[in-house]
Amino acid sequence: MTPKSSSPMHEFKVKFYLRAKDNLRTGYRSVLVRIYLDHQRDNLTSSHIAVPADAWNANTERVMLRTPIARLMNRRLDNLRKTITDIYHLHAEDDHLSIALIKQTYQSQVESKMAKPSVCTFFESYIKENEEVIGVDNRYRFTQIATLFKQYVVETYQAKDIDFEDIDLQMLEEFETYLRERLGYTHHRTLKNMLRFLQTLFGAAQELGMVAHSPFKNYRPCPSRTATTDLLTVEDIKRMKKAALGTKRLDKVRDCFLFSCYTGLSYKEVRLLSRTMLTKLNGKDWLVLGNGIKDVPRYIPLLPYPASIIKKYATDDDEAPLLPLISQQKTNQYLKEIGELCGIGKSLTFRVATQSFMKIALSSGASVDSLTHMLGQHLRRASTFSNFSPERIEEEMTLFAAKMGRDPPADDDIKK
Repeated sequence: MTPKSSSPMHEFKVKFYLRAKDNLRTGYRSVLVRIYLDHQRDNLTSSHIAVPADAWNANTERVMLRTPIARLMNRRLDNLRKTITDIYHLHAEDDHLSIALIKQTYQSQVESKMAKPSVCTFFESYIKENEEVIGVDNRYRFTQIATLFKQYVVETYQAKDIDFEDIDLQMLEEFETYLRERLGYTHHRTLKNMLRFLQTLFGAAQELGMVAHSPFKNYRPCPSRTATTDLLTVEDIKRMKKAALGTKRLDKVRDCFLFSCYTGLSYKEVRLLSRTMLTKLNGKDWLVLGNGIKDVPRYIPLLPYPASIIKKYATDDDEAPLLPLISQQKTNQYLKEIGELCGIGKSLTFRVATQSFMKIALSSGASVDSLTHMLGQHLRRASTFSNFSPERIEEEMTLFAAKMGRDPPADDDIKK
């Protein structure tokens, strides 16, 4: 039996070093790549990587800075070394192995890579080409996260775009931090939904062969942080009511938000309001909503200001929503803009509106039982709901209205 021949052994390594001259304007130098194979050596044409000369460590062949840009440079160097080494291992047993073959194969891979779009370019073209399939609402969400990711790349890496192979787990975590701390998307569910659309875009890129593996493979969202909610004061609400926002889109969102501040209703509840939920009780206007407890409806008195908001957007269509509330993501975006215009340095969400209502109502003398009934909160004893007293709630909400102050109705601008 003829013994199998052992694999040929070669001396192979890849070294990085800097071009002799600096770019005088930036202080960066191009990284040159030298390949050693047995007794041969040769340079690649170009690595397309430039690094700050004063931060380069010739021994470790890395940029010695702890910044996102430096980490990206080192990742690109690692990817380049791995690509060349993989080509060597692929041809290590070939009789015609040479540096020229390695360079030729590498150049072919570079040309193939250059034919593929970068990350942000792919996102834009994919969304545009699939508009009809994605739908209007999802198209907005895909476009939003693609735009924010491009903004992150420009601000963090001073680059117009980035390659798929540059994306790793740490970059995704840094992008999440950017959304939360730089752009103010602090709500855990909002962040989770936004990143879900980004994950879908990377999944599409994987299916179309843009990238071998999605960077979301081992990604886990950062755990939500428990933080105290900075609630609104009566002065904050008055300032918001009086502010001239200048656009109907902001006016509509503000009115819906203030409606929640006066009723304690959640975003979902406000969006589902209809004319069938309006009723008269003791000659006063009330909202009647369903409840989690069977056959026990919730009664909420319509104070003058929220009643004027309903009047402002009243239509002849019985099936139309009572208020013009848009998507939650867009609403939160506009609320952030409204807060800045009103000079309110607090996070504005419908959760804040509901909790602010509870705080102000309690401080004005409303009872826990009345608020529990109005907000539909579950207690261990359902008797709290069955012992509903409209007179008591009306009396307590009158105290709440007095604390909120007398202001012009929301529909005054229609009369002018």
